[in-house]
Amino acid sequence: SEPGIETALRYALTEGFGISPTSAELSEFMGPPLAEVLPRVYGMVDPADHSKFFELYCEKYFHGTESEFGVYSGMRELIADLQAACAELDADASVRVVVLAGRGKHFSAGADLNWMKRASAFSEEENRADARRFADMLRVLSGLSKPTIARIQGAALGGGTGLAAACDMAVASTDALFATSEVKFGIIPAVISPYVLRAIGSRQALRYFQSGERFSARRAYEIGLVNEVCERDDLDATLALMIEPLIAGAPQAQQAAKDLIAAIDGRPIDAAVSEETAQRIARQRASAEARDGIAAFLDKRPPSWLL
Repeated sequence: SEPGIETALRYALTEGFGISPTSAELSEFMGPPLAEVLPRVYGMVDPADHSKFFELYCEKYFHGTESEFGVYSGMRELIADLQAACAELDADASVRVVVLAGRGKHFSAGADLNWMKRASAFSEEENRADARRFADMLRVLSGLSKPTIARIQGAALGGGTGLAAACDMAVASTDALFATSEVKFGIIPAVISPYVLRAIGSRQALRYFQSGERFSARRAYEIGLVNEVCERDDLDATLALMIEPLIAGAPQAQQAAKDLIAAIDGRPIDAAVSEETAQRIARQRASAEARDGIAAFLDKRPPSWLL
């Protein structure tokens, strides 16, 4: 890689996020040239768990042998691939749980420096189009009809924090670091804000959106960004414990439960909300899935979605 890129990356990690990588760690973090890496967005975890797993291949962006346009194209490609993977997984009835994870030491260290440099020269319209692509992908991820879990290790900074928040649940290793660090670069965490606000609330967002400071996995747990914290070696075991009860739930009821939360959260408890909740439970009780689930409980047999 080119020394200039390595120096810039080291400065950004050290000054922006307080990370002081060794030369060997930096080399690993920067990864191979883009041309040597094909996107690998998703793949099976364990068919017996009815879950699928797709990976952010973040390290392919940190290199010094490609043009800025190559890096920018790679970022656009990753966003497009991730959105396509979400759509494919959502349409696959055999998939019960979707897990979002990052390959290597880090979940997602945020935007690449070369991409940020290129974006700073965009016109306002070009910036809008670029932001819309990321916003559309996050909305698709957040709107999946089945449970989603972020599996987080190492850095989950900027957009990485947003990806974690866009999932329904998150498990993080004790060494995970989070930040809405955009203000350190003179920008704001606008596109990820609906998801981070949903997770941590406006009071915590007022602190972290303005300070850009890093916070630990334990702190992320305290403010509601992650649901579980464990040692890195225990991530998959903890993930399995989260997936097991999700598999036991009825898939259509889970989708209806997600829709219920989206429809009711933040609204005043008034006659309109009471009526809507009554309508929703009435529809659900009349569904074939509910009839099967209640009959299975009374007959002491597994429901159809577990066969």
